[in-house]
Amino acid sequence: MVFLSGGEIKDIYDVIYPYYIVSKVLGFAAFPLRIQKTKYLFFKHFILNLIYILFIGSTILGAMDYFKEKQDEYFTHDNSQVSNVTRFMLLLMISVNYFVGLGMNFILQRPIQNLIAKIAQNDGHMKKIGISINHQKHRKVTIIYWIEALIHGLIVISLTETTLRRNGIDPSDYERFVTYTSTTITCTTYLGQMLLTLLGIFSRFRLLNKYLIEKFMEDKKSTEIIFVASKAENQTKDFNANDPAELIKKISTIHDQLNGIVCQMNLCFSFQIMVYMISWIIYSIHGTYESYRLIYLHLPGYEFLAFIDIMWIIYYTVYIAAIVVMSSLVKREGQQTATFVHQAINIQQQPQVIEKVSLKKIIEMIF
Repeated sequence: MVFLSGGEIKDIYDVIYPYYIVSKVLGFAAFPLRIQKTKYLFFKHFILNLIYILFIGSTILGAMDYFKEKQDEYFTHDNSQVSNVTRFMLLLMISVNYFVGLGMNFILQRPIQNLIAKIAQNDGHMKKIGISINHQKHRKVTIIYWIEALIHGLIVISLTETTLRRNGIDPSDYERFVTYTSTTITCTTYLGQMLLTLLGIFSRFRLLNKYLIEKFMEDKKSTEIIFVASKAENQTKDFNANDPAELIKKISTIHDQLNGIVCQMNLCFSFQIMVYMISWIIYSIHGTYESYRLIYLHLPGYEFLAFIDIMWIIYYTVYIAAIVVMSSLVKREGQQTATFVHQAINIQQQPQVIEKVSLKKIIEMIF
């Protein structure tokens, strides 16, 4: 696996390796990327990673307990009944957020390893029919995302720290480091795991759709689907790219694999993302209400605290919204792929093509 950009990026493992290292340091990838081949290796990694997870978890718990003891010192105005309820829920959800991501990724390490293996296998099948994945570009996108998340987090932290100091709130260095780390870069790194996975799936669906359009082009004059024969270099020993039935069969298999990858991704991340969304909703209610109170109570100098609340709401909204948007795009591209595949089958003028594809599908289902 390649960490620095100087090496050759061969597959999905090289693409995600730098992001994997960052996630591992933060506790969100306490397992090897590849499935261990022996039980000895599995238990060896399991014990070492469990110790690391417990160390990180105890550090975060210590900081949260410290904050709980001192939180009364940070209140700059009287609390309302709504504020008391939402603040308690918010503090609880911040803890749940982090530990759900930490624990679920550790428990689901085998499904996550299988997810990466399925993507690598799918890339191999796409390469066989002439669809090349630009892993170098995907690697750059992954690194750019993390750099953007880091810079974004530093900007939010700087503005928050300046505002808190201006209002006489000065947490300890230990509390400051752990709190800011657990609410910025750990959050965006974890959300980035699903976001970048969605982006990878989307790009593969899009490449497959582009390939279908190239191979089964629409003639605008006759409104028929015309099969375009492949060049000789796309043919392999076990696959003839000039055979429409064989090509459609391969494409439908790749489409099924991509759907399987989507299901596997949902297994790995859907529950954790749901928890993050719930905490975002709670914080949006709490932050908006607190901002309203700070502005209309006319507390001198505290107006900036109201803007800080809104800033943090926007900060989390950007990443949550990105996941929602990418999920919709993946669904759209997947549906478009299914439409193209069915059009390619149904509009073929050769009945034996449809018969051949259907027969192969039935044989695969039986055996």
